Amino acid sequence: MTRPAHVPAHLVVDYEAFGTEAPEELMAQVEQWRAIGPVVWTDRNGGHWVVISEPGVRTVLEDTQSFISSAPGRGVTLITSERPLHVPIEMDGAEHREYRKILMPLFSPGRVQLLQDTVRELCRALIDEIAARGECDVVTDFARPIASTMFLQMVDWPLEDRFQLEAWVEQSLNGRPGASLEELGRLKVEALASMAEYAEARIDERRGGSRDDMTTTIMNATLRSGDPIPDDKLVRMMVLLLLAGLDTTQSVLSRSLDFLGTHPEQQAQVRAAGADLTQTVEELVRYHTPAVPNRTAVSDKEIEGVLIKAGDTVQCLLGAANRDGGAFADPLTVDFDRPINRHVAFSAGPHKCIGSALARIILSVALEEFHKSFSDYRVVESQGHIGSVWGMNSVHLAVEPAAIATA
Repeated sequence: MTRPAHVPAHLVVDYEAFGTEAPEELMAQVEQWRAIGPVVWTDRNGGHWVVISEPGVRTVLEDTQSFISSAPGRGVTLITSERPLHVPIEMDGAEHREYRKILMPLFSPGRVQLLQDTVRELCRALIDEIAARGECDVVTDFARPIASTMFLQMVDWPLEDRFQLEAWVEQSLNGRPGASLEELGRLKVEALASMAEYAEARIDERRGGSRDDMTTTIMNATLRSGDPIPDDKLVRMMVLLLLAGLDTTQSVLSRSLDFLGTHPEQQAQVRAAGADLTQTVEELVRYHTPAVPNRTAVSDKEIEGVLIKAGDTVQCLLGAANRDGGAFADPLTVDFDRPINRHVAFSAGPHKCIGSALARIILSVALEEFHKSFSDYRVVESQGHIGSVWGMNSVHLAVEPAAIATA
């Protein structure tokens, strides 16, 4: 690519957003970039800015007049492809607020709190299977089944379709390691088309019915005009919920257990905390932030002393912002007693994650039950990935059930 003339050479780093590094490997590179500046540039993936400071990330995400989510063919991703934009995350302004308002009551803290017993029952069933074997892959045996099952129960879609849906979600978000940008775009379009077809079929099954589930509730919602949600936007809304529901929470849980499985002191702290895990969850979410949102500049704007021009793509490394020493004391240490934890793990501004309350409940219950059930566990081997959502491919643990340890 030809680097834009307004990009200073000293701000250029070699960063591949869809590279082969694990999250912690990339975060080590980020710490080196901080000496260059809070905003850097990479020529890869068409060339884009990378904001790594907490103030810079907040500015981009909150200034929706200068940075939009609804860029045609791109939305909030780096991959340019001809696809319908997600609803409502790839909308802006009044249209975004109207559709977001429909979803917010479905994920209110009070409503999702009612799901706590369901999460606990599911966790215990999975843990019983793990305990019987004495080992597990956290991703496939615990984190992913929890997130996927909870989502599918909420929308009342067939549980037996979980594995196919998970495959489509992974293909859409992260493509295939080593694939070209063009190939990534093709894979994304294919996966999204498959998910849209699937969601449309589930919607059609409910036409004229009276089920009590999230799919039906959204179908019956009306816009300010009194009209129902148009079919194409309804499908895109359900696809977005599918993407978010199946991946981000399980990514945080998998990365957290990978970390704790190599840090016995912090693992013991989680176990000792019992059910009092509010600060623990906030710290793990800060340290293992999964999402990497992007924006498109529509006007010239200076961020942290760097001129970003209209048309530029800006990537917000939320994980880097959450380890910014200017915003967090001792940011590279996992501190479960951190008194102030104003992280941006759930993003910021009008597009802040709607499902944050549900994510916190799932993480809290899953961590409580896992540490109550196992007196010790350690990582045998693990492999992580970056991409649109940073997570783990696998986390193999050797576990020691608490009942055996205390016998």
